[in-house]
Amino acid sequence: MNEKVSYTALLTGGTGFLGSHILTRLLSERIAVVLLKRTHSSLNNIENFINNPFLKIYDVDLIDVKDVFNENKIDVIIHTATDYGRNGFLTEVLNSNLIFPLSIIQEAIKHKVPYFINTDTFFNKGDLKYSHLINYSISKKLFLESIKEISSDIKIINMRIEHMFGVNDSINKFVPKIINKLVNNEPSIQLTDGFQKRDFIYIKDVVDAFYSILKSLSDYSHPNFKTYDVGLGASMSIREFATTLKEKTNSISFLDFGAIPTKKDEIMDSFANSEDLKSLGWTPTYSIQEAIGDLLIQIRNNTESKHG
Repeated sequence: MNEKVSYTALLTGGTGFLGSHILTRLLSERIAVVLLKRTHSSLNNIENFINNPFLKIYDVDLIDVKDVFNENKIDVIIHTATDYGRNGFLTEVLNSNLIFPLSIIQEAIKHKVPYFINTDTFFNKGDLKYSHLINYSISKKLFLESIKEISSDIKIINMRIEHMFGVNDSINKFVPKIINKLVNNEPSIQLTDGFQKRDFIYIKDVVDAFYSILKSLSDYSHPNFKTYDVGLGASMSIREFATTLKEKTNSISFLDFGAIPTKKDEIMDSFANSEDLKSLGWTPTYSIQEAIGDLLIQIRNNTESKHG
Protein backbone atom coordinates (compact mmCIF):
# COMPACT_ATOMS: atom_id res chain seq x y z
CA MET A 1 0.00 0.00 0.00
CA ASN A 2 2.70 2.49 -0.94
CA GLU A 3 0.70 4.30 -3.60
CA LYS A 4 -0.55 7.73 -2.64
CA VAL A 5 -4.04 9.08 -3.20
CA SER A 6 -4.35 12.87 -3.30
CA TYR A 7 -7.78 14.22 -2.51
CA THR A 8 -10.07 15.29 0.31
CA ALA A 9 -12.24 12.83 2.21
CA LEU A 10 -15.15 13.83 4.41
CA LEU A 11 -15.22 11.46 7.39
CA THR A 12 -18.08 11.00 9.84
CA GLY A 13 -17.57 9.18 13.13
CA GLY A 14 -13.86 10.00 13.08
CA THR A 15 -13.60 10.09 16.87
CA GLY A 16 -15.03 6.59 17.24
CA PHE A 17 -13.43 3.15 17.02
CA LEU A 18 -13.43 2.47 13.28
CA GLY A 19 -13.43 6.13 12.27
CA SER A 20 -10.34 7.02 14.31
CA HIS A 21 -8.42 4.10 12.82
CA ILE A 22 -9.44 5.18 9.31
CA LEU A 23 -8.46 8.76 10.15
CA THR A 24 -5.02 7.59 11.24
CA ARG A 25 -4.53 5.78 7.94
CA LEU A 26 -5.77 8.65 5.78
CA LEU A 27 -3.50 11.19 7.45
CA SER A 28 -0.53 8.81 7.20
CA GLU A 29 -1.19 8.71 3.44
CA ARG A 30 -1.34 12.54 3.38
CA ILE A 31 -4.99 12.56 2.41
CA ALA A 32 -6.81 15.71 3.54
CA VAL A 33 -9.67 14.94 5.91
CA VAL A 34 -12.74 16.98 6.79
CA LEU A 35 -13.99 15.40 10.01
CA LEU A 36 -17.55 15.81 11.28
CA LYS A 37 -18.16 15.29 14.98
CA ARG A 38 -20.45 16.44 17.75
CA THR A 39 -19.37 18.85 20.47
CA HIS A 40 -19.73 16.16 23.15
CA SER A 41 -17.63 13.61 21.25
CA SER A 42 -14.54 12.42 23.12
CA LEU A 43 -11.27 13.37 21.43
CA ASN A 44 -9.24 10.66 23.18
CA ASN A 45 -8.82 8.59 20.01
CA ILE A 46 -7.65 11.51 17.87
CA GLU A 47 -5.83 13.79 20.31
CA ASN A 48 -2.53 13.26 18.47
CA PHE A 49 -4.02 14.65 15.24
CA ILE A 50 -5.86 17.76 16.39
CA ASN A 51 -3.22 20.10 14.95
CA ASN A 52 -2.46 18.05 11.85
CA PRO A 53 -2.42 20.38 8.81
CA PHE A 54 -4.31 17.79 6.74
CA LEU A 55 -7.23 17.71 9.22
CA LYS A 56 -10.15 20.10 9.44
CA ILE A 57 -12.79 19.52 12.14
CA TYR A 58 -16.42 20.67 12.25
CA ASP A 59 -18.91 20.30 15.09
CA VAL A 60 -22.04 19.36 13.16
CA ASP A 61 -24.37 20.32 15.99
CA LEU A 62 -23.08 23.89 15.81
CA ILE A 63 -23.00 24.48 12.05
CA ASP A 64 -25.11 23.76 8.99
CA VAL A 65 -23.90 20.81 6.93
CA LYS A 66 -24.29 23.04 3.86
CA ASP A 67 -21.39 25.17 5.10
CA VAL A 68 -19.07 22.16 5.14
CA PHE A 69 -19.64 21.55 1.44
CA ASN A 70 -19.53 25.24 0.56
CA GLU A 71 -16.15 25.63 2.24
CA ASN A 72 -14.49 22.42 1.02
CA LYS A 73 -14.19 20.46 -2.20
CA ILE A 74 -15.05 16.94 -1.13
CA ASP A 75 -13.98 14.02 -3.34
CA VAL A 76 -15.33 11.11 -1.30
CA ILE A 77 -17.42 10.62 1.82
CA ILE A 78 -16.60 7.88 4.34
CA HIS A 79 -19.51 7.39 6.72
CA THR A 80 -18.67 5.53 9.93
CA ALA A 81 -20.76 7.47 12.47
CA THR A 82 -23.38 5.35 14.20
CA ASP A 83 -25.61 5.16 17.25
CA TYR A 84 -26.01 1.63 18.64
CA GLY A 85 -29.19 2.59 20.45
CA ARG A 86 -28.16 1.29 23.83
CA ASN A 87 -30.21 4.01 25.53
CA GLY A 88 -33.35 2.61 23.91
CA PHE A 89 -34.58 5.79 22.19
CA LEU A 90 -35.50 5.01 18.59
CA THR A 91 -35.90 8.69 17.64
CA GLU A 92 -32.28 9.44 18.58
CA VAL A 93 -31.04 6.39 16.70
CA LEU A 94 -33.04 7.29 13.61
CA ASN A 95 -31.70 10.83 13.69
CA SER A 96 -28.09 9.62 13.91
CA ASN A 97 -28.29 6.62 11.58
CA LEU A 98 -30.83 7.83 9.01
CA ILE A 99 -31.59 11.57 9.01
CA PHE A 100 -28.04 12.82 9.57
CA PRO A 101 -26.34 10.77 6.82
CA LEU A 102 -29.21 11.48 4.40
CA SER A 103 -28.67 15.22 4.94
CA ILE A 104 -25.00 14.74 4.09
CA ILE A 105 -25.82 12.81 0.92
CA GLN A 106 -28.32 15.48 -0.09
CA GLU A 107 -25.60 18.13 0.03
CA ALA A 108 -23.08 15.79 -1.58
CA ILE A 109 -25.35 15.32 -4.60
CA LYS A 110 -25.79 19.10 -4.91
CA HIS A 111 -22.01 19.51 -4.94
CA LYS A 112 -21.47 16.56 -7.29
CA VAL A 113 -19.45 14.44 -4.87
CA PRO A 114 -19.02 11.17 -6.79
CA TYR A 115 -18.70 8.56 -4.00
CA PHE A 116 -20.29 7.74 -0.66
CA ILE A 117 -18.71 4.86 1.29
CA ASN A 118 -21.13 3.49 3.87
CA THR A 119 -20.35 1.33 6.89
CA ASP A 120 -22.83 -1.52 7.26
CA THR A 121 -23.19 -4.46 9.63
CA PHE A 122 -23.43 -8.22 9.21
CA PHE A 123 -26.62 -7.97 11.33
CA ASN A 124 -28.42 -6.91 8.16
CA LYS A 125 -27.61 -9.77 5.84
CA GLY A 126 -30.59 -10.94 3.82
CA ASP A 127 -33.75 -11.35 5.87
CA LEU A 128 -32.08 -11.72 9.25
CA LYS A 129 -34.17 -10.38 12.12
CA TYR A 130 -32.00 -9.94 15.19
CA SER A 131 -33.51 -8.45 18.35
CA HIS A 132 -30.10 -7.55 19.81
CA LEU A 133 -29.66 -3.79 19.26
CA ILE A 134 -32.91 -3.85 17.29
CA ASN A 135 -33.21 -0.06 16.91
CA TYR A 136 -29.67 0.08 15.50
CA SER A 137 -30.44 -2.71 13.06
CA ILE A 138 -33.74 -1.16 11.92
CA SER A 139 -32.20 2.26 11.35
CA LYS A 140 -29.27 0.82 9.37
CA LYS A 141 -31.66 -1.15 7.15
CA LEU A 142 -33.83 1.92 6.54
CA PHE A 143 -30.77 3.95 5.58
CA LEU A 144 -29.51 1.27 3.23
CA GLU A 145 -32.84 1.02 1.45
CA SER A 146 -33.00 4.82 1.19
CA ILE A 147 -29.59 5.22 -0.39
CA LYS A 148 -30.23 2.45 -2.88
CA GLU A 149 -32.98 4.65 -4.28
CA ILE A 150 -30.65 7.61 -4.86
CA SER A 151 -27.58 5.71 -6.07
CA SER A 152 -28.14 6.99 -9.60
CA ASP A 153 -27.05 10.43 -8.32
CA ILE A 154 -24.05 9.36 -6.22
CA LYS A 155 -22.25 6.02 -6.28
CA ILE A 156 -22.75 4.08 -3.07
CA ILE A 157 -20.11 1.65 -1.84
CA ASN A 158 -21.48 -0.35 1.08
CA MET A 159 -18.90 -1.95 3.37
CA ARG A 160 -20.64 -4.77 5.27
CA ILE A 161 -18.30 -5.57 8.13
CA GLU A 162 -18.26 -8.78 10.11
CA HIS A 163 -17.24 -8.86 13.80
CA MET A 164 -14.31 -6.43 13.92
CA PHE A 165 -12.14 -5.93 16.98
CA GLY A 166 -9.04 -3.97 17.93
CA VAL A 167 -7.49 -1.43 20.23
CA ASN A 168 -9.56 1.53 21.51
CA ASP A 169 -12.92 -0.16 20.99
CA SER A 170 -15.76 0.51 23.44
CA ILE A 171 -15.47 -1.43 26.68
CA ASN A 172 -19.18 -2.31 26.25
CA LYS A 173 -18.41 -4.58 23.30
CA PHE A 174 -17.74 -8.30 23.58
CA VAL A 175 -14.00 -8.50 22.84
CA PRO A 176 -12.74 -5.58 24.97
CA LYS A 177 -15.13 -6.50 27.77
CA ILE A 178 -13.92 -10.09 28.02
CA ILE A 179 -10.25 -9.11 27.63
CA ASN A 180 -10.63 -6.64 30.50
CA LYS A 181 -12.12 -9.36 32.70
CA LEU A 182 -9.44 -11.88 31.72
CA VAL A 183 -6.56 -9.46 32.32
CA ASN A 184 -8.00 -8.66 35.74
CA ASN A 185 -8.39 -12.38 36.47
CA GLU A 186 -12.03 -12.14 37.45
CA PRO A 187 -12.86 -15.45 39.16
CA SER A 188 -15.71 -16.32 36.79
CA ILE A 189 -16.78 -14.85 33.46
CA GLN A 190 -20.36 -15.63 32.52
CA LEU A 191 -21.00 -16.40 28.84
CA THR A 192 -23.55 -18.13 26.65
CA ASP A 193 -22.79 -21.68 25.55
CA GLY A 194 -20.63 -20.04 22.86
CA PHE A 195 -21.65 -22.18 19.92
CA GLN A 196 -22.64 -19.19 17.77
CA LYS A 197 -19.95 -18.42 15.20
CA ARG A 198 -18.55 -15.12 13.97
CA ASP A 199 -16.11 -13.98 11.31
CA PHE A 200 -13.73 -12.09 13.60
CA ILE A 201 -11.62 -9.57 11.69
CA TYR A 202 -8.90 -7.29 13.01
CA ILE A 203 -9.35 -3.53 12.77
CA LYS A 204 -6.10 -3.11 10.80
CA ASP A 205 -7.44 -5.41 8.07
CA VAL A 206 -10.74 -3.52 8.03
CA VAL A 207 -8.90 -0.22 7.54
CA ASP A 208 -6.88 -1.80 4.73
CA ALA A 209 -10.17 -2.80 3.09
CA PHE A 210 -11.41 0.80 3.15
CA TYR A 211 -8.11 2.02 1.77
CA SER A 212 -8.25 -0.56 -1.03
CA ILE A 213 -11.62 0.90 -2.01
CA LEU A 214 -10.17 4.42 -2.03
CA LYS A 215 -7.29 3.34 -4.25
CA SER A 216 -9.71 1.67 -6.66
CA LEU A 217 -11.81 4.78 -7.24
CA SER A 218 -9.40 6.28 -9.76
CA ASP A 219 -9.11 3.24 -12.03
CA TYR A 220 -12.20 1.11 -11.48
CA SER A 221 -15.73 1.84 -12.62
CA HIS A 222 -17.80 0.95 -9.57
CA PRO A 223 -21.50 0.25 -10.17
CA ASN A 224 -23.97 2.75 -8.74
CA PHE A 225 -24.53 0.55 -5.70
CA LYS A 226 -22.18 -2.18 -4.54
CA THR A 227 -21.84 -4.10 -1.27
CA TYR A 228 -18.47 -5.49 -0.24
CA ASP A 229 -18.25 -8.03 2.58
CA VAL A 230 -15.36 -7.33 4.95
CA GLY A 231 -14.19 -10.40 6.83
CA LEU A 232 -11.74 -13.27 6.78
CA GLY A 233 -14.27 -15.49 5.03
CA ALA A 234 -14.34 -18.09 7.80
CA SER A 235 -16.12 -18.19 11.14
CA MET A 236 -15.01 -19.23 14.62
CA SER A 237 -17.22 -20.08 17.59
CA ILE A 238 -17.48 -17.63 20.45
CA ARG A 239 -16.36 -20.51 22.69
CA GLU A 240 -13.15 -21.04 20.73
CA PHE A 241 -12.46 -17.31 20.46
CA ALA A 242 -12.93 -16.72 24.19
CA THR A 243 -10.75 -19.74 25.01
CA THR A 244 -8.03 -18.37 22.74
CA LEU A 245 -8.21 -15.01 24.52
CA LYS A 246 -7.83 -16.76 27.88
CA GLU A 247 -4.77 -18.66 26.66
CA LYS A 248 -3.16 -15.54 25.17
CA THR A 249 -3.70 -13.49 28.34
CA ASN A 250 -2.52 -16.30 30.66
CA SER A 251 -5.63 -15.61 32.70
CA ILE A 252 -6.80 -17.80 35.59
CA SER A 253 -10.42 -16.73 35.12
CA PHE A 254 -13.02 -19.46 34.69
CA LEU A 255 -15.01 -19.19 31.44
CA ASP A 256 -18.51 -20.14 32.58
CA PHE A 257 -20.07 -21.18 29.25
CA GLY A 258 -23.83 -21.59 29.43
CA ALA A 259 -24.30 -19.25 32.40
CA ILE A 260 -26.17 -16.83 30.10
CA PRO A 261 -28.98 -18.18 27.89
CA THR A 262 -28.50 -17.88 24.13
CA LYS A 263 -30.94 -15.44 22.51
CA LYS A 264 -33.81 -17.15 20.71
CA ASP A 265 -33.09 -15.32 17.45
CA GLU A 266 -29.31 -15.43 17.78
CA ILE A 267 -27.33 -15.38 14.53
CA MET A 268 -25.66 -18.78 14.80
CA ASP A 269 -23.15 -18.41 11.98
CA SER A 270 -21.93 -15.47 9.92
CA PHE A 271 -18.95 -15.10 7.63
CA ALA A 272 -17.99 -12.88 4.72
CA ASN A 273 -17.77 -13.56 1.03
CA SER A 274 -14.85 -11.23 0.35
CA GLU A 275 -14.00 -12.29 -3.20
CA ASP A 276 -15.16 -9.01 -4.74
CA LEU A 277 -13.06 -7.05 -2.28
CA LYS A 278 -10.05 -9.28 -2.89
CA SER A 279 -10.41 -8.64 -6.62
CA LEU A 280 -9.53 -5.00 -5.84
CA GLY A 281 -6.24 -6.10 -4.29
CA TRP A 282 -7.25 -6.44 -0.63
CA THR A 283 -6.01 -9.40 1.36
CA PRO A 284 -6.38 -9.74 5.14
CA THR A 285 -3.00 -9.82 6.86
CA TYR A 286 -3.84 -11.04 10.36
CA SER A 287 -4.99 -14.49 11.42
CA ILE A 288 -7.09 -14.61 14.60
CA GLN A 289 -4.05 -15.68 16.63
CA GLU A 290 -1.87 -12.92 15.17
CA ALA A 291 -4.59 -10.29 15.64
CA ILE A 292 -5.13 -11.18 19.29
CA GLY A 293 -1.38 -11.14 19.90
CA ASP A 294 -0.99 -7.72 18.28
CA LEU A 295 -3.99 -6.36 20.17
CA LEU A 296 -2.68 -7.49 23.54
CA ILE A 297 0.70 -5.87 22.81
CA GLN A 298 -1.03 -2.57 22.02
CA ILE A 299 -3.18 -2.77 25.14
CA ARG A 300 -0.07 -3.45 27.24
CA ASN A 301 1.81 -0.55 25.63
CA ASN A 302 -1.12 1.82 26.16
CA THR A 303 -1.39 0.77 29.81
CA GLU A 304 2.32 1.29 30.41
CA SER A 305 2.32 4.74 28.76
CA LYS A 306 -0.62 5.87 30.91
CA HIS A 307 1.19 4.81 34.08
CA GLY A 308 4.48 6.38 33.06
